[in-house]
Amino acid sequence: MLPRSRLWCVFELAAYKKVNPCGMISFRPLFVERILVILLLSGASFGLCFVLVRSGSGGASMAYVGYALFVIPYSIAAVLLRRNFREKHMLRQELETFDLSKVSCAKEFDRKFILAAIEKWYGSQEAFTEFVQTELRQQLEPLLATSRFPTPYLLLVFASLITASLEFFLALWKGGAPPACLVSFAVGILVGVDIFLVGALIVLFSHLCDRLAPQRFGRLDHLQTAVLMLPLTVVFGIGSSMGTVAYSSSLEHGFLFALACLLLGCFIWWLDGAASSCVCCSQPSPEHEVAPSHQTACSPIPEVTENP
Repeated sequence: MLPRSRLWCVFELAAYKKVNPCGMISFRPLFVERILVILLLSGASFGLCFVLVRSGSGGASMAYVGYALFVIPYSIAAVLLRRNFREKHMLRQELETFDLSKVSCAKEFDRKFILAAIEKWYGSQEAFTEFVQTELRQQLEPLLATSRFPTPYLLLVFASLITASLEFFLALWKGGAPPACLVSFAVGILVGVDIFLVGALIVLFSHLCDRLAPQRFGRLDHLQTAVLMLPLTVVFGIGSSMGTVAYSSSLEHGFLFALACLLLGCFIWWLDGAASSCVCCSQPSPEHEVAPSHQTACSPIPEVTENP
């Protein structure tokens, strides 16, 4: 968070924007990869359990174990996501109320040197504070508003589920299933469930974790996570069952089910994007222009000297 960060981090930010005022600053959260690992392990465990169930070596109870191995890791991921999204919301608030005088620094000499440089580059400490509260905040706002996983990461999650479904597809093929049955399975399960339905639920999962990030029930906050997970679990269970029924019925039903999942995915994708756009558009525009000292073309950093 900015007010609690080291002053040298602020100095690097000020120096970069002075040298390259047209340059973009990217926000890259580090927690996304940790959440992705949990989702991958969850999908792989779920697929393994259902392969054991269908092969007859796991018993009927293994299906419940599979759902548990799917729901529990996703619940843990929901807790972690909500916690990280809360930090993201705090960062947005701290950008709005940024105060350079409250930024910590270990050595007083470093503080004097950095503040002198900022005053020389931006005209005053107040001008730099205004830059952070307005221009920098507006530049980072679209990145902070999004809650969606990157598309390549979604493909990895799909892969963990598709590999299990491919086991059943190969079993049908080796067992001499007719081509219509193979195509129906590929469309209804591989595409409809593993890609469209799961993709829609992951986008909705991340969106709900972002919107429900604030703690509203104190020590009972985990109930909020349970409420978040309940509809997702129900929709996934019902959708998986409907996909099985659809591909087993006919090729046409398999295509209709995949189309329904595609429409659901497009709607949730649009809803998430529209919500993020509304957050960005709701941010007020700056009341004052940013100091012209860092709106000019790129130029070398003026030399700043400070005697100890």
